[in-house]
Amino acid sequence: MTRCHVLWSVAESVPDDASLILSFLNPMDEHELSQQLYSCDLISMAKVMDGVKDKAYEHYLEIVADIGMFPLSDGRSLRSHMHGSGKVSQWWYHPVAFRNSESDPTYTHLLAVLAIAKVANERGVKVLNLHQPPHGVAEVLQSCFTVVAHGSVRSGSWAGTVRRVLGRIRYSLRVVQEKRACDKIRKKATPGCFDVALQGFWDWSVLPDPKDSGRFVDKYFGALPAQLEAHGKKVGYWCWYDPWTGATEQPRSHHEVLAPVCGRQDIVLLQSLLRYRDILSAFMDARAIVNVLRAVRDKSFRALFKAGKLDLFPLFRTALIEGSVGMAIVQCQLFERATARASEQTQSRLLITFLEHFPQSRAMYAALQGSETRVWNVQHGCYNQGKTYGALHPTKEFAIQADGESVPHVDRICVMGELGAKVFGGCGYDASQVLATGSCRYDHVKVTASGDLKDVVSGLRAGSKLRILVATSVPAHSDFALVQAAVAAIHPLADQVSLRLRTHPFGRMDSLAEFASVAGSFELSRGDLAGDIVWADLVLISQSTVGEEALLAGKDVWQFRFPNPDQSSLAEVVRIPRFYSVTELRQGIEQLLFGEVQTPKPSPQQVYRALFQVGDELPSKAIANKVCLEFR
Repeated sequence: MTRCHVLWSVAESVPDDASLILSFLNPMDEHELSQQLYSCDLISMAKVMDGVKDKAYEHYLEIVADIGMFPLSDGRSLRSHMHGSGKVSQWWYHPVAFRNSESDPTYTHLLAVLAIAKVANERGVKVLNLHQPPHGVAEVLQSCFTVVAHGSVRSGSWAGTVRRVLGRIRYSLRVVQEKRACDKIRKKATPGCFDVALQGFWDWSVLPDPKDSGRFVDKYFGALPAQLEAHGKKVGYWCWYDPWTGATEQPRSHHEVLAPVCGRQDIVLLQSLLRYRDILSAFMDARAIVNVLRAVRDKSFRALFKAGKLDLFPLFRTALIEGSVGMAIVQCQLFERATARASEQTQSRLLITFLEHFPQSRAMYAALQGSETRVWNVQHGCYNQGKTYGALHPTKEFAIQADGESVPHVDRICVMGELGAKVFGGCGYDASQVLATGSCRYDHVKVTASGDLKDVVSGLRAGSKLRILVATSVPAHSDFALVQAAVAAIHPLADQVSLRLRTHPFGRMDSLAEFASVAGSFELSRGDLAGDIVWADLVLISQSTVGEEALLAGKDVWQFRFPNPDQSSLAEVVRIPRFYSVTELRQGIEQLLFGEVQTPKPSPQQVYRALFQVGDELPSKAIANKVCLEFR
């Protein structure tokens, strides 16, 4: 009989009777363990997870849609019961309905469960020994296998619910402080009317231009405001005041952060339009938790979570409850109320957002339902199947169902490339709503490829080191596995390889406690992306969009996979070298150093069309032309 052990952390010792190990370990621990095994088969589960991702995505999409449509005892759907004083159901603001595969582990755990079941069924395994399994995983697998859990991770207790309630309280008090700060600015200048309103967050998406104190830098809309103004449109911002996301190391007062906004008539600070009773009402609203508990306690509810013989309900239960009492729904209710008042104040004909189906954007779309203000979106980054937060069920969510509910969405969406059109077309938008303009955030991206791998190898033979840029994404704690893998892989090759680490601005790797263990193994980038790409011979990613821009510049891009959803859009449209273990990655680097490998060279033009833009027109100009054609 196959004796199977599934590891999420290193056991004190591998049992002598183990004949099969399924590894969800970090790359370093897995590599060290593999060196100790002789008669035991070890499987890196990231590869198996990639093999079941289509099935997992289908289950995830259907289950979340079905939760909202579940009929409670009176026959009305859960999402109908969650329809309060706002224009839409609070269900659309619930974190579960958002499907955020980056911050919510549900989808990752779903992939893991399906991967374990696949291997176990293929190998005839009846008993699973789980070491430190994530919350809910053991309970799910018990529906098909005999499970022995060793030290299950504690999560999902009432303590977690209490933490979410406390977070709700803290958030509500923080909004009160933000409103007071914004009110002081509003007294100094009342925003006027403008034709086009842009979604903004002060001061991380929109912030002062360091070169000109009288101007702003918009990280997502870039040159679009100037292009619209060139057509005679008056442009302004509906900004949510958020000094926390882009906070600097030095503490800042509200006065310091808001000073550049003083006297401006083209910025509406949304918190200034809230009333204190709005904040109190949203905080006190218990509609979500009352109705979610009604569903969870209904025996027929669990039927929604069947995937063959597996019962997936334990993966969703905690997220459903904690998401109902946390701050997410409160925030979206406030976004909705403030946006409605901003529309009345500025009389804008069009709102353009950049956070596609994010809950905050859904709230803004909801606020404008039934008004004369139309809503467009400009895709803010590359999407693929693994980025589940872009997904909507085309019939059960996008289209209006018998309960009268449908997710708030835009009238037009400006997409990035062929993959963007495919992803958002699959959500339910018809062809006339999907505009192939590209994203103004990537106006600067062009195909600049020159040279090939042969040039790199000849340079190495001349005595130079192989320069590898490791580019991480968010969340930082997840992509830390990529850093570990790179450090472990080059350890015996340190005199031949130079590592440089580029971290995401919203996921600083050097802020992690465990960063100290690898900090001396590489140079930490402090420069701009273009300079890092020029420096590199090879770019190593897990899911970072740096890979796309590097490939367009003619650089080799490799992907390292660990047990999480594959969120690399680049890997979805072209074939790039992919590695699942430290040993595989080290062998790839050694072969590259000695000129023994020719990696596939995708066409930069193909990547540009697939991920950025089908045409040749500057995206910001193309979007402005579309806007002005429709709103003359």
